[in-house]
Amino acid sequence: MSKRALYNPDNWLVYLRMPDTALLKLAEESRYKSTGKGGQKKNKTENAVRLTLGDLLVTESGTRSQATNRLGALKKLRLAIALDLTKGSEFRTLMSSPPEEIVPYLGTAELRINPKNPVYSIYIGYLMDRYGAHFGELAPLAKELGYSRTQLTRFIERTPSLIGKLGELAGYIETLRFLKGSVPVEPEQ
Repeated sequence: MSKRALYNPDNWLVYLRMPDTALLKLAEESRYKSTGKGGQKKNKTENAVRLTLGDLLVTESGTRSQATNRLGALKKLRLAIALDLTKGSEFRTLMSSPPEEIVPYLGTAELRINPKNPVYSIYIGYLMDRYGAHFGELAPLAKELGYSRTQLTRFIERTPSLIGKLGELAGYIETLRFLKGSVPVEPEQ
């Protein structure tokens, strides 16, 4: 069985909770020569890293260090997993209650979680699930998370990859409403 077949968006939280070494074992890693930082080794060594997990593909070539690029690619892979809401033409199974790691960040005075925070990708994954469960409506999502709509909008605006995925998801939801006359149903727990 190939590593490509192992990935399932329904298990996104399992992947995000894995230590870097375990996630790296599941992903297919390749190295390649890349333009980027100059110096004596420019284009001489394969220091850029490409990670593939299922249909997700991320690359990192920001430094001359392969190890640093690998860590950067893993961080990007975690965010890609969190943002991967659909499997084929259907939604992944949506979470209805927050993972324990992000509970301290919900309903605080300000919506602040740094992208360097180890639970950032889990927070983004939960936000994506709840956005899908609220059929693309920000106001009820913000209320559920304990923030104002403005706070949530500002948070989203600071995360370019999130803006793109939420827009894509909103279009997907509208298409479902039009074609099927229905929207995704949240699983009961």
